[in-house]
Amino acid sequence: MIEFSRPICIACRKICLAHDQYLYKPIVSFLLTQGKMKPLPNSVKNLIEARTFANVATLMPDGSPQVTQTWVDHDGDTVLINTFEGSQKHRNVARDPRIALTVIDPKSEYNMAVIRGRVREVTFDGAEEHIDKMAKKYLGQDKYPMRRPGVRRVLIKIEPSHVLAPFTDTSRGRSGDSQ
Repeated sequence: MIEFSRPICIACRKICLAHDQYLYKPIVSFLLTQGKMKPLPNSVKNLIEARTFANVATLMPDGSPQVTQTWVDHDGDTVLINTFEGSQKHRNVARDPRIALTVIDPKSEYNMAVIRGRVREVTFDGAEEHIDKMAKKYLGQDKYPMRRPGVRRVLIKIEPSHVLAPFTDTSRGRSGDSQ
């Protein structure tokens, strides 16, 4: 069983309904048996570092899944997703930090990584620089060319709690076989 508290507003540093900016640091506390951050195996890091896309699943207010294909990055064992302020995935993770994603090798669609975890932080800090880094990786351009005036970028930092590395044998059907 996992326990988690309501998100804390970064502006007020308390539970807040006044700021409708969806910029929260989810405060998550786990029971001792669950929720430990899993390291990303090198095979997953290599897949993320390639020009691969991630299918990111977040939860809508009614609990239904919402899936978006997006660019993906990592910083050590933390998975990074960059989006714009107020996007559906931004609003979803601000409300509920649970998240899952797959990263699929475009050269071999059966070579994929599966990651489940929780959003550790949602921040503006470094998001503009990060989207430029992603533009270089995915578009070959030094600056992200689709910037819109008044639209801020948001960096979503994900702590993996379950990682299934590429070409992992799942035929045993046991939970806990993650790497």
